[in-house]
Amino acid sequence: MQKRNKAIADVMKKADEIIVNSEKSNFEVFLKGKNIKREAKLSGTETRSKINKAYYKKTGIKVGNMANIPGGEAFLTPEYIKGTFYGDVVISIDQSYMLSEKEPLVVKADEKGYKIVSGPKKIIKKLNQEKRNAWKALLEKEKHKSLPQTLINLKKKNFNKLGEFAINTNPEAELCDYLIVNEKIANMIHIALGSGFDPDRTTEYHYDIVINAKKQKMDIYGVKGKQEFWILKKGKFVI
Repeated sequence: MQKRNKAIADVMKKADEIIVNSEKSNFEVFLKGKNIKREAKLSGTETRSKINKAYYKKTGIKVGNMANIPGGEAFLTPEYIKGTFYGDVVISIDQSYMLSEKEPLVVKADEKGYKIVSGPKKIIKKLNQEKRNAWKALLEKEKHKSLPQTLINLKKKNFNKLGEFAINTNPEAELCDYLIVNEKIANMIHIALGSGFDPDRTTEYHYDIVINAKKQKMDIYGVKGKQEFWILKKGKFVI
């Protein structure tokens, strides 16, 4: 699993964008912005070292290592996503809510942000309610000056953006009530509404949507110029 995570992350590092095509979801994940290339990250359970070796190699700064249990994903904060995706497994808002292929949560996205097109009414109502609460909380922080105004402005700017694109790799993970497990199930992917993992993409919420790549028969590959780096074909790993 760790080898596959690294191989996927290597594709993300090489590619300028990730293409996702399927019977339903069709979108592009853009990895480059003005003077920036979004960095791939791994979610594993590597605890043999107290020091984060990758971060130390990059910065020369010693920071503690961490583990994500269960592990099993390669992910990044996209510059933006363009296209439409169908959430058909689960979404995590204030808790996990099951989705289905019969009534998926359909999201359309572009460089400006995202829009919920359709989906279960109760879930959309809850999502909008929690987003309103998050916005009110942000305005309260601004009112009481509990955060620097530059950070408040950044969180406002990112409020309606997509914060994560991830490919799940754990063959032992199974669908359950816990998002930390569901977002690792192999042959699935997940996309997050809201806050990203890069410092310039923070905001007040992060709602993960898990998508069944196998059922949607997804083709996923990285592109750089005329080169293609394949990850999944028809929902199955080729890496």
